[in-house]
Amino acid sequence: GQLPTLDRQEGVEQKVYFPREVKVAIQKDNSAQQLTCRTYIMNTQLSQEYAPPSPHYLLVIRTGAGQVGLPEEYRRTVLDAIQPNDFRGQVKVSLSFLPDGKLPPEHT
Repeated sequence: GQLPTLDRQEGVEQKVYFPREVKVAIQKDNSAQQLTCRTYIMNTQLSQEYAPPSPHYLLVIRTGAGQVGLPEEYRRTVLDAIQPNDFRGQVKVSLSFLPDGKLPPEHT
């Protein structure tokens, strides 16, 4: 599978993130299902400067916060204060949650 590649990307070997499996309940075809998903927990011994989010991932976080209705003040004071890393490469992940499916100019 792809787990070794994903673990390398997330810095598991360097102990930047620790992988964890979590159970997620979803509703599909009128029935409840449970999925086992992989998530990564950041090593709290590392500083924010060590592993800030990419511009793409920060946009996903900010967009999701708005979609689930987190308070505007929280989004403005906490999420907007997070500075992304300087990654400017291509991201091969769907951005279908955005109105036109593209990153805004400030994120490209």
